Amino acid sequence: MACQKIVLKDWAKIITFTLYMKKAHITHEQRYTISALVAQGCTQKFIADTIKKNKSVISRELRRNINPKTCKYSFSVAQELADLRKERMKIPRKLNVNLKKDIISLIEKDWSPQQIVGRLKLKNQPFVSHETIYKIIRAD
Repeated sequence: MACQKIVLKDWAKIITFTLYMKKAHITHEQRYTISALVAQGCTQKFIADTIKKNKSVISRELRRNINPKTCKYSFSVAQELADLRKERMKIPRKLNVNLKKDIISLIEKDWSPQQIVGRLKLKNQPFVSHETIYKIIRAD
């Protein structure tokens, strides 16, 4: 499969189509296609056109889901990393009284908001963003 862009011509006019693509997660099949086209050396624009996604989506996919050992895009590793992120996002992120007490106690121990978020994530506890922690600091 060669990486050639197909151009439709109608009486010497080049017809271009603007595809309005719905925002949706990349599917298993699309990741497999991305992996195959990357292995062939296709451009991100060609890959985007092929799977009907914006080229920025492809760029982000390649950047976020490369194999950390080989620094190359692999379908299986990409899918595993995406699944891990999806699971991680299921952790509740609402600020409640107990969580606020934990955050305040860590702030009093001179922890940074980023350190607090990292610690809560490691313990699989509900957590909030570092911006929310900065709001707590400013409120005091």
